[in-house]
Amino acid sequence: MDGIPEIGINIQLLESEALRASLGMPAAQTGVLVLEIAATGSCAGVLQVDDVLLSIDGQPVANDATIPLDKELRVYLGWSAHSRQVGDHISLGIWRAGAVVKADVALVTGGARLAAPRFPAQAPYRIFGGLVFQPVDMDLAIANEDNLPNNILTIYNRDEVQTDQCRERVTLGRVLPHGVNRGYQEWGTEIIETVQGVPVRDFAHFNELLDAATGRWITVVLDDNTRIVMDLPASRDALPEILETFKITSDRHPPAEPVTVVAGVTP
Repeated sequence: MDGIPEIGINIQLLESEALRASLGMPAAQTGVLVLEIAATGSCAGVLQVDDVLLSIDGQPVANDATIPLDKELRVYLGWSAHSRQVGDHISLGIWRAGAVVKADVALVTGGARLAAPRFPAQAPYRIFGGLVFQPVDMDLAIANEDNLPNNILTIYNRDEVQTDQCRERVTLGRVLPHGVNRGYQEWGTEIIETVQGVPVRDFAHFNELLDAATGRWITVVLDDNTRIVMDLPASRDALPEILETFKITSDRHPPAEPVTVVAGVTP
């Protein structure tokens, strides 16, 4: 099975007459405003930010993001992809810079920043200086559905899409207490923004940044602009003791070395 195709965009409803007029749309025209396009989604390289999606396969898109299913029923525009197969094509009508443009899109899966559930036997993780990091995906959301942190719930509710700058979020899951991480032992659920000043693209990239770090200090900045600063050599030296104390066999899963992710290329 190839999975369910997705259009792979974030949109804004155009129920405001003023907003439609500001985009130069004729009074009778309807659609939705494109805010983000998933770097790995169906519309990558086709749609642009600030496009207005007017129609899908000739069916007009209403200002509330619905399309007609039959004479009496309307459905969310995503149905146009969900009801097809991977590799099928759909045609789009677009309002761009004051003119109507037509485009053809080949449907693919994915594009959401919260990756679809994989239900692994062992969840991916990385331990550094006793700090346990995890990718933010649907497996994590499902495992914590009764107690989902607000920052992860926001990612889920916004249906964020992947971009070349950020394919996947990484979170600090918990802290395994040790002298090297004193001051951070009550922390957890924070989203990681940067490591050594470099924005984190995804979990593989996060691992690369940890492995490549040099110098006396390592600095991890979180989504609320607070920071974790730790002694880099001491954190690495403490790892065997931390793993032995908590009876953990490896500092990471999967155990293979991280894979380099190049912006604009689907891993």
